[in-house]
Amino acid sequence: MADDDGDLNRVWQHQPMEGGSMTLDDILASEGITKIDLLSMDIELHEPQALRGFHIERYQPSLVCIEGLLPVRQQILDYFAAHGYVLIAKYMWVDLENMYFERLTARAATVGQPLRPSAK
Repeated sequence: MADDDGDLNRVWQHQPMEGGSMTLDDILASEGITKIDLLSMDIELHEPQALRGFHIERYQPSLVCIEGLLPVRQQILDYFAAHGYVLIAKYMWVDLENMYFERLTARAATVGQPLRPSAK
């Protein structure tokens, strides 16, 4: 540990770094991934930036779990609404930070279905 304030400042000094970046689309394409069942994202308020590099129509995840902290929550809700995904409310009472989405077409297919299968 640092002995005085000068040493502490040197320990925590941060240097700018240059490096490349890849979009989520680039990463998935480079790995040959064409379909996603579950997309889970928690990148500390940078979810909207990551979503800008992700064409959800191409991969059509069945379920999305994404951290939706207040400063970026509306941007995330807008993104998924614009792409035909709906918020799944049943998880909201147990998970206050993450939001869960599914495709509207998947939700529409279950409307009117019994909540639990009947026993035979």
